[in-house]
Amino acid sequence: MKFFSMIVVCFLLLLSSGVCEKVAATHLYHMHMPNFWPYFDCNSYDSIPNGQRISYKLDGDIVVWQDQGKKLPYTPHDDLRAYYAHDAKQQGYTHRPPNKIRDNNRNWRKSGAQLTFSGALMTNIQNLADRGIHFWQGWAGNFKDVYYNTKTENGFRALDFVYFTYHHSMGPLIGPEYFEKELRMHEHISRSPFFMGENYQASKGFFPTELGFSERLIPTLRKLGIEWSFIGNTHLSRTLKDYPNMDLSHTNDLISPPNPAYMVNESSQGQWYTEPIFNQNREVCNKYPFAALPHWAKYVDPATGKEDKIVVVPANQSASWQEGFMMVGPELANNVVANASQTNRQCIFVTAKDGDNSSGYGSGQDGYDNSSRIYSGGSIEAMSVQEYLKKNPVPANDVVAVEDGSWIDTGDSPGDPNWYHWQLPPGRWQHPNKKDNEPFTTDLETGYHFQMRFYALLQAYLNYAITAEQIQVSKNSGKPLSIEQITNPVKGTANFAELGWYFLTSSLDSGFAYYGENVDDTMKPINGMENSLHFTKKFVQQNLSADKTGPTMWWVQRWPTNPGGINRDKSTGWVRRYFNNEFTIFTYAFDVNGIKNMTLKIRVDKDGVNPIHDNTNEVYDPQRLAGEQKNIDPYAVSDWEDYAMNYRKLPPNGMERDKDYNAKYYDPVPASICADLYYCYLDKYENCLVDYYIEAVDGLGNVKRSEIQHVWVGDKSGMRPFITAEEQIKVTRTASLPDSSPSGTDVVLQAEVSLKQDTDGHPYNKVLRIYFDKATDKNHIAHWWFRETAGGPAVKPDASYLNSNYEHTAGSDGKSIDTIMKYDSEKGKYYFEIGPFTQEQRPKYIGHMLGAPQWTEQKESKINYIIEVPKIVVEVDMTSVGLGKQQMVMTGSQNNVFAFQCKNNIKGNPGTYNFPVVARTEDGTLQTQKKYYISYTIR
Repeated sequence: MKFFSMIVVCFLLLLSSGVCEKVAATHLYHMHMPNFWPYFDCNSYDSIPNGQRISYKLDGDIVVWQDQGKKLPYTPHDDLRAYYAHDAKQQGYTHRPPNKIRDNNRNWRKSGAQLTFSGALMTNIQNLADRGIHFWQGWAGNFKDVYYNTKTENGFRALDFVYFTYHHSMGPLIGPEYFEKELRMHEHISRSPFFMGENYQASKGFFPTELGFSERLIPTLRKLGIEWSFIGNTHLSRTLKDYPNMDLSHTNDLISPPNPAYMVNESSQGQWYTEPIFNQNREVCNKYPFAALPHWAKYVDPATGKEDKIVVVPANQSASWQEGFMMVGPELANNVVANASQTNRQCIFVTAKDGDNSSGYGSGQDGYDNSSRIYSGGSIEAMSVQEYLKKNPVPANDVVAVEDGSWIDTGDSPGDPNWYHWQLPPGRWQHPNKKDNEPFTTDLETGYHFQMRFYALLQAYLNYAITAEQIQVSKNSGKPLSIEQITNPVKGTANFAELGWYFLTSSLDSGFAYYGENVDDTMKPINGMENSLHFTKKFVQQNLSADKTGPTMWWVQRWPTNPGGINRDKSTGWVRRYFNNEFTIFTYAFDVNGIKNMTLKIRVDKDGVNPIHDNTNEVYDPQRLAGEQKNIDPYAVSDWEDYAMNYRKLPPNGMERDKDYNAKYYDPVPASICADLYYCYLDKYENCLVDYYIEAVDGLGNVKRSEIQHVWVGDKSGMRPFITAEEQIKVTRTASLPDSSPSGTDVVLQAEVSLKQDTDGHPYNKVLRIYFDKATDKNHIAHWWFRETAGGPAVKPDASYLNSNYEHTAGSDGKSIDTIMKYDSEKGKYYFEIGPFTQEQRPKYIGHMLGAPQWTEQKESKINYIIEVPKIVVEVDMTSVGLGKQQMVMTGSQNNVFAFQCKNNIKGNPGTYNFPVVARTEDGTLQTQKKYYISYTIR
């Protein structure tokens, strides 16, 4: 009996250590083709009879038009007949996936595959079939047979059509309202008779477009009953505290290191691997078994503290890419298999790839046969995700952070958390001091880019769509819009809000921002946007007073990724940069009733850590929620500090300076409205964790608050990240004491102003004037150069010292400058000016002489850098409460920071007032350029 007990104990130990467990393996095949040119003539709407279907042009319609010779703006440049003729499309959309799933299931009873079939693709194929182009009626029959008749061992569908966005839109980039419509439309169209029919049952799983997941998607997914989602495994590994590539020396992955604010996960099991991305000259870092195990991910509602959770299933980034290019077998999972025994849970090996890619090996029959070769491995157990989760429920306490980001793909798509393959900050391609490896740099004041344009435009059209829906639902006693009419609108049945969503959702297929400008990809989204606006704008404008919708603003952006740390990504021109602690937060925002206020809110975490099981940093008001929700400590963070945001009006169709570009890429199909840019620079935070969000208020007082995000800010030792001039005088802090009170209260308004000077006192931008006694004619030349030591060798002045008010030529020695002088009538002398002086070149001496034809009066001037503290004037505009402009009084100064205040009895109507503040030097040479405010609320 004792001997038997020992055998049982040993057997249980083997099970608990995972030694006997095989690695589960499954596949995701992704199928999609866009509605390439969703054209609709809105002027024809009134003539369409009631009861007739309203539809933009699908791909079969466009093929017919192209055959007839129609071109832009009626058809795109894409040869759609050729696109759909490829074997990868013909077989991928009819036979290869269902045949392989059926065959695998016969050999491995738990096996199954997950497959995406976008709504756009379904309707395009049917549209082609209706016209007898490449496809036929009943083209989905093989899929339907496997879907209904092939089951796994425990009764799950071997073919799992997981949820997907109808138009291949990027959920994290389009906002929750748009995202929800896309998912509901996809579920609805899947029940069409030409696809799976009315008995279709929605999946419990989700595949995000481009494998692009964000925790921000979780509330919408749970709302639809979705229980699990695929993610890229690198976005688990990059959240581990021991991630090894923080200095960018470990791999060539073209991505900035993760920001420490999100590196909160821990795993002591297994080991790190550097894995290649086949044929792309880059690698990724993954730790197994952590990156081969499903986990729970959560989203915390910042207003209520309520948690939504979903299971995240990691897809192997390196293996997925490699399988798409060559014949592979079970060796593809070797790194996972080698560490499977390090956990008492079964690992899962998922390869996720395109199933219809005409340029890839993986979409041919041999590519589908890779699944059978992998499943044949002795350490592999073929198993669908649903089978795996039934056998291996994720422990309730295994909750992790997941980094934003997509799969790793070609060229400049490294899966970074900022989604820079699909969007970029406002920027320009030419740095003023451009080097060959610096093709892009961020420039909020003047920059523009077609990818930023997409999301700035979207906010405007989206606000009309959301507002139209809100007004329509209110008018209809709370009855929601019909998903049938949003998916398949019918004249006389679909209202303007439903028509607005039908057209708008066709706008942002992620492929339209994938291949650069690509002839007309910059125009493709505008078809749907403008068609949507045609129906929503008039309806909303007729009901403006019924607007209860706050401003629409894009997912709040931060640049750079790592303030006070290392950065390297598309937004830095792929150049490795160690930036100082300055950063910017910005967004694009729009409201049909105009935007009254945009306020950035920031607070500091007191211990610099945001543990995954603590929700304090995730909520707006920890003090209020501490008594309602667990895991919230109001004393762990500071109070919010408010920052007024700078405003820049964005043109919808490019900058005036880029007329030729605009004429080629925007003007043929122009947009009519655009959101504006709101941004704020920050440089006071150092070596700390901060939380931030933006609050927007429209002209009717409707409020919208963004999600809360986090950033670890490092030290000041790096280079300044921004190429635009740094303000020499700026307002660094404002306050009102008290910050709110009844009308008629005495209020002290405060402002702190900083004056930027060189460390040894020389002010920026000073111009030095030099006179010549012996010059008698304006054509006499000033011949001058710099020196580092008295009487030392000549040093060539930088171009910035050649004052633009004068004519200059280079001296024959290559180090001196010849300048044509000007005449000072009061002094009766000729002179020239050098500068303005810069930080980059700081000469100690200037050698100068009267040049041709005199060549005399040679002198050497020592440059004295004298500390000059000019008088500062600060003015606050209180016109909105009848007090006009008030000059504030300086109350103290330290280290070039000056404190000002004024006291007033403030009377007015209840509400929040933002009093503009301007600081300048008394002589007017320096003045604040950005907008600053002191906020005060009358209760």
